[in-house]
Amino acid sequence: MWDVFMNANVFEGGATGRRDFLGRATVLAAVCGVWGMSPGDAAGAEVAAQRRTAQDKVLAELEAEDESMFRVPGEERALVYWLARLRGAREVLEIGTAHGYLTYELALAAQARGGRVTTIEIVPERRAKAVRHLERLGVAGRVTSLEGDAHVLVAGLRRRFDFVFLNADKSGNLDYWRKLYPGKVRAGGVVLAYNYSRRLEPMMDFVEAARGNPQVATAVFSALPDDVFFGVLDLR
Repeated sequence: MWDVFMNANVFEGGATGRRDFLGRATVLAAVCGVWGMSPGDAAGAEVAAQRRTAQDKVLAELEAEDESMFRVPGEERALVYWLARLRGAREVLEIGTAHGYLTYELALAAQARGGRVTTIEIVPERRAKAVRHLERLGVAGRVTSLEGDAHVLVAGLRRRFDFVFLNADKSGNLDYWRKLYPGKVRAGGVVLAYNYSRRLEPMMDFVEAARGNPQVATAVFSALPDDVFFGVLDLR
């Protein structure tokens, strides 16, 4: 099992109140929910923890075999997982599957609420590898994997999502945002974009559009010193 080390203390759009994205009330509610579990819930959590440990052994094997550019640091995987869990994600959309390591985290987060992940990958070889990875990790049943151009496929999606993870072409984030928000994002939903610090320039138009929207709050989260996630919380 990994540990979570997050610096998620940089909030935009106000210090307290509704625009405090994942603020004290949300975190306390999540912690109290764990402390208040019944014996039956606790037993279920123990089983889930044991399953997670077994899955992470497989994950370590897969990462050791995979190309370095698609291996994701544990701290970043942990942050994505916990943000999805804290928002109670059931219907999750991932744009940019790569080799499925972050898809795995999203699937585990959605599984906790009986939900599932829809993920889109444009490169056939990457999608095929991701499907194999997810099967070995035991979460393929929680994932619908689509192959193709997400700029085209997103427009045809009929579901509404409470957690969206943008991890594809950074210059395309504004187009994804326009096609997703507000119609395909549930009230209170979260949109999280990867590589905010490393790839900020090509996604700046998306960042500015989100920051200028009065219906959302934005925040940045750092899992590691050299990379940051940009998050958008719907306030409807």
